[in-house]
Amino acid sequence: FVKSVDIRGNTDESWRHGLDYMLRHYLFEEP
Repeated sequence: FVKSVDIRGNTDESWRHGLDYMLRHYLFEEP
């Protein structure tokens, strides 16, 4: 479960933003 998601920095904000992005685009994406 590794996708090319651009997460810049190691701050919680950037990490949560990247995670939220993955959740919206990969969990709720129709096959």
